[in-house]
Amino acid sequence: MTIPSDAECGYLHVGYMRNNGKNVFTLLRILDGDKNTLAENDEECSQNKFICTLEGKWVRRGSPVNTDDPSLFWRTIKSENPFLHKTRKTKVNDKTSMTMVGVVFPEEYSLRKKQDGWVFLMRHLQKVNKNHQEHNALVRPVYAGRVDMAHRVPFFDLLQQKKIAVFGAGCLGAPSILEFARCGVGEIRMLDHDFFDPGTAVRWPFGMDAAGQLKVVHLAKFIRKNYPYTKARDVVHRLGITSLAAKKENTDLAVLRDILKDVDMIYDATTELGLQHLLSDLAAAQKIPYVGISTTQGAWGGIVIRISPQSTAGCWGCYRHFFAKNKKMRPPADESGFVQPKGCGDVTYVGAGFDAQQIALEGVRAAVSTLTQDNEGGYPALPWDLSVLHLRDGDGSPIPHTWATFKIDPHPDCRCAND
Repeated sequence: MTIPSDAECGYLHVGYMRNNGKNVFTLLRILDGDKNTLAENDEECSQNKFICTLEGKWVRRGSPVNTDDPSLFWRTIKSENPFLHKTRKTKVNDKTSMTMVGVVFPEEYSLRKKQDGWVFLMRHLQKVNKNHQEHNALVRPVYAGRVDMAHRVPFFDLLQQKKIAVFGAGCLGAPSILEFARCGVGEIRMLDHDFFDPGTAVRWPFGMDAAGQLKVVHLAKFIRKNYPYTKARDVVHRLGITSLAAKKENTDLAVLRDILKDVDMIYDATTELGLQHLLSDLAAAQKIPYVGISTTQGAWGGIVIRISPQSTAGCWGCYRHFFAKNKKMRPPADESGFVQPKGCGDVTYVGAGFDAQQIALEGVRAAVSTLTQDNEGGYPALPWDLSVLHLRDGDGSPIPHTWATFKIDPHPDCRCAND
């Protein structure tokens, strides 16, 4: 938020909340002395569940207040500004009232370049045994607008316009979803049916606090709270369960139509061959890119496949034909790397999260490149369609993670060659 340089004083609207035992404030609005709005925060940052909204005041100063003593800070600015002699405090609870005072001043933000900087003072009045005790505290200002994000990730603004449908929220899908939120994808629609078994905390992004919660619900809540510029939508559904259709609930087809409406990409972290086939066909039908990621038993290696209508000559079927006969396309695997943990209805692979996450990160990289490569400032194009990760050699000994890459050309035995 920026305000006119000739604005000298005015009012503040500040959202107040508690987070991990700390007071946290969000500057919502800056007004002039006549209470006309000079600047407003992004709408996404104004949707937090605040305990209350404080009405404070601000003043402009030609230089910073050179003290870190909150009481001296207050006495200094109050003596300079009659506007601050009366400050309205907002009641936070039965015993506590609070207000915020802001000081704007010229601040050097890079070599010999200045702009408005801010520092804030929280003024806190607490009732103790019929007496009122006043407490002042300096509040550290930090910047979290879209512009601040884009400074660090140049393609942030491009990704803000994109919608991705992610299928699967396990040890590959969950870290992928979080990375998409971090780099600014505008909307993530995530589908999974499973809850978080705390035994899988060894390779899932969250620990015991998430135990028993539905994976996509927990992920969506976390994103809404921590990455306000990403719209997170959770879809709890298990594809392939016919009893749902028999009960006239949402059918697979209805769910798929809904989650895929107007999306820019399908991101497949299901590791299920049948679903990979289905989702790649749906992407082809909608003429949108498909990115699929999977790991192997033991997490000895993995695959990232990208089928883009703009750059991939073949299709997912072509890839499977080549994969069946080309050993170089096959990542290493531990043939005994399966386990069925106690209480789990399915067999799963063994392997560490730090190995599997290499595949998720490469999948996100392929997705971001595909979505932004044609735009100025986008992530550069990746000149391959298939990445194969090797983390072990044939005997299972660790090796530096090595990627082999391939283009997917049309295969003569694939159905697409005859379409």
